[in-house]
Amino acid sequence: MWQLVEHPEQPGERVDLAAHALELLLTVCRHCVVDGQPGARMRNAYAVSRIVDYLDHHFTADVSLAELAAKFAMSVSVFRKKFRAVTGVSAIDYLINLRLRHAMTLLLEKSLPISAVALRSGFGDSNYFTRQFHLRFGMTPSRFAGLDAGEQQRLLQEGAADLVVDGPRDRNAEARPRRGK
Repeated sequence: MWQLVEHPEQPGERVDLAAHALELLLTVCRHCVVDGQPGARMRNAYAVSRIVDYLDHHFTADVSLAELAAKFAMSVSVFRKKFRAVTGVSAIDYLINLRLRHAMTLLLEKSLPISAVALRSGFGDSNYFTRQFHLRFGMTPSRFAGLDAGEQQRLLQEGAADLVVDGPRDRNAEARPRRGK
C-alpha cells in the first residue's frame, strides 16, 4: 500500500489506495470502545464491515436497500442507522461511490461508450449515471473521457479522495439557489 502512496503509476491506483484506507478505517472501528458499550459498537462495526465487503464485491448488482437489509437480517431503519454510524455515509451513497470509482477507471480506457460504462459499473440507466457523475465531479462522463490522460489522473485522484473520505458532494450546492425559495 505504501508503494501506491509514493509511486502511483497505473490508472486507478489512487482509487485502490482510497479503498484500502476505508478498509483500514473499518478495521479500526471494529476494535473501538465508545460510550462504554464495547460489545454493541463492535457488533455494529463488524456487521457493517460484512456489508461493505459484500458491496465491494457486488457493486454492479441491482439491489435495493430493503434487499440488502434482509440479506443481513436487519430492518431497513436499523440497516440505515448502523451503516451511517460506522461509515459516515449512507449505504446507497457508498454503493454509488463504488460504482462511480469503477466507472472512472473504465472511462480511462476510452474504448467503451458511456452507456456500456454505466452498465458495467452497475448503473441500469445511463442518464442516472451521467447525473450522478456530474453531481460528484462537475462534468459529464463524456467530458471526462475526452480529457488528456494527465488531467484524468488528477481528477481520478481527487475524485477518489472525495468519494471515500467525504462521501458524495454537490460541489455547486452553495452557488445554486434552492428552488421555490
